[in-house]
This record gives sequence, C-alpha cells and structure tokens, in this order.
Amino acid sequence: MKDWKNLYFSFNLNSGDLGIYRSQNDMNQGKNFSKKVIPIHYNHRCTPIKCKEYSKGGTLWTFGIEEVFDYGPSLRIKFAAGHSEKGRMENLRERVDEFISKKRKEVR
Repeated sequence: MKDWKNLYFSFNLNSGDLGIYRSQNDMNQGKNFSKKVIPIHYNHRCTPIKCKEYSKGGTLWTFGIEEVFDYGPSLRIKFAAGHSEKGRMENLRERVDEFISKKRKEVR
C-alpha cells in the first residue's frame, strides 16, 4: 500500500486538464512543473465521495476519477482529504463532474 502524499492540484475549466503538483510553488509556476497532468474526457466519471478509515492517514474523505472502457472502469486517480477538507473535495468533484457532462454533450 502506498503512503498518502500531500499534493496540490489545479483544474483548468477550459481545457479539462487536471494538474497534480508536488508543491504550492510548482503549482504557481504552471503546467511545466506538474508531477502529472490528467486530461479529463467524456468517458471519465467521478466515484462518490466516501469517508474511510486508513491506518496511516486516519479518517479521510475520498473520491476517484475513473476512465470507463467497454470492458469496465479503470481508476485514473484517487483523492483524499482530512475531515475538515470535505468541502474542497466536494467542490473539486463537482467541477470535474460538470466538465465531464459538458464533454458528453459535445460528443452527442
């Protein structure tokens, strides 16, 4: 099992790029300093937000972004935040979900 790491993220509502950064400073410097960039597409979906107990992290709110294929879903990334950060998790999930819905309408 991997250890949870503190990371920073930004979500570009125009391009749908979800940038993951190692530090606040890297995030402020932009896309070239990202650890990973996940382009969000119409075939992605957000998992529900759940509260889960982890041995190393304590109680955390979690949700994931899955890419859905004809053979089933594949988890692209999973987010976790402490109890007091539930609102930020809900906000991120809502923005990503809205973008996915927008992309699905464009494909139709």
